[in-house]
Amino acid sequence: MFRGVYTITLCGMVAMLLLATASWADTVTLITSPAALSPNDSTNWAQLGPDKSIIPNGATATSSGGNLVTLTFGGSNGLVAVECPDTTCTWFGGFTPGETLVWANDGKPEGSASGPLTLTFQNAVTGAGLDLQAARTDQMFTGNVQALFTDGTMSSVFTVDSDADADPVYLGLLDQNGAGIKAITFDVTNSLSDHDFAAGTLDIAGPTTTAPEPSSFLLLGSGLVGLAWKKFRS
Repeated sequence: MFRGVYTITLCGMVAMLLLATASWADTVTLITSPAALSPNDSTNWAQLGPDKSIIPNGATATSSGGNLVTLTFGGSNGLVAVECPDTTCTWFGGFTPGETLVWANDGKPEGSASGPLTLTFQNAVTGAGLDLQAARTDQMFTGNVQALFTDGTMSSVFTVDSDADADPVYLGLLDQNGAGIKAITFDVTNSLSDHDFAAGTLDIAGPTTTAPEPSSFLLLGSGLVGLAWKKFRS
């Protein structure tokens, strides 16, 4: 009788462990407006330097809520760009005048594209989004976004097409399961300047303090299973 009880307890704990890790599965939805994201935090790129400053791979910026964001480019580096008109500016697009942008371009004379741009969060978030525009502001483009979850899995790639005027598009992702997004990647395709684009202020939704990751659940679950097995053997 007791052996059966311990067997049921062991199975129940294993099921709980599987449910805990499964909660980090791919359940994101595409966001195309700040209102749909309902952000409670943001990252202003002005802290990366003035217009035309080089942004090296691994550069960091801190959100207003204290979440550290690491920038990684597909190329060697990126650039800081400021939307014109402003005292010193580089970007002539549809962002807010004077807004500081991250430009996925290495700044070399030939102007090599350096996208995609990956933003990694020190504290996992529920969602994130921003305005995106291709470097060729006279050509239509497709914005791309993809999330990396705390369990190491990737979401599908979501896309948004620009209008005929190639104005910036807002795109982001929201995790219906809570703060499970560890990083988010943006890119531009279907244009004459693929992987060469500007990204606006980053909006963030979710907690600004450290959230438990699946590894924490795994350790807890392993301990409970071990305890149940010990009692089963005794």
